[in-house]
Amino acid sequence: MHLFPLDVRSDAAKLRRSYLQLALKYHPDKVVGADAQGECEQREATEIFQEIQAAYEELATRLDAKGAIASVGRVRSSLAAACELGDVEAVRRLLAEDPPAASEPDDLGVTPLMFAAAGVQCLYRDHSGETDQGGSVEVCELLLAAQASLESVTLLGWTALTRAALRQRTAVTQWLLDHNPPATVKDNDLMVVAFTGNDQTFRILLAHTSEPKILHVRDEARKGLLHFALTGLAYLKRSASCHAQCVALAIEAKCDPRSEDERCRHLRSEGFNEAVPVLAHFVHCMGVPG
Repeated sequence: MHLFPLDVRSDAAKLRRSYLQLALKYHPDKVVGADAQGECEQREATEIFQEIQAAYEELATRLDAKGAIASVGRVRSSLAAACELGDVEAVRRLLAEDPPAASEPDDLGVTPLMFAAAGVQCLYRDHSGETDQGGSVEVCELLLAAQASLESVTLLGWTALTRAALRQRTAVTQWLLDHNPPATVKDNDLMVVAFTGNDQTFRILLAHTSEPKILHVRDEARKGLLHFALTGLAYLKRSASCHAQCVALAIEAKCDPRSEDERCRHLRSEGFNEAVPVLAHFVHCMGVPG
């Protein structure tokens, strides 16, 4: 616990950054040498890193209990930590030492590119004067130059694009879609981003998706994008205004609740023909000045 300064323990973002910095410094994979001394150093490094992991998880769990958003995901390598931090020089050095590491996933299928795409918030300002929202385009460029794949997927079926969009990493999301060849926008990307209220990246994904594909996005239950945007309002993963904006964007994209939700058909057959369309219109109007 003493490894984490007091001033980071009450802030989820600062705690995560501190954890990643410690992981980059103390991860056992930095120890080299197969002799007796190397084995001893490996054991010591492993013990220190296990202490860091345990302390981080305890502190993050406390923040979760207080309603803070704390990521407790472990990093399995020093490269993953450097990528999530957006530490360009560390990533460049680690790739020079072990180029194939650029494509190596962890036990959950998360690759270094995914860590870079969804990286922690950076403490600098972009050309518009607004604080950058995290993720590192420069680190992504280094990884792709080292033959990392844009289309690698996690056990959940998420790509680097999915992770960037879910963390509202607008610059990285845009860059991945402008890359040649571009990242592929999957149906699941649109659904989860709409549901979680990531309005800025939802707008970017929609702009890179054809209208026919947008209108035909469905899950296994035949629910479409407007359904997911509306359902997100009940859970509020982000602010109510962000979720309302996702609903407005789905409506602007011509998503029709009367055709995209199987349950809407059942409502119509039972006499509630206008129920879902009226709800969609009401939510849309909430964001329109009177």
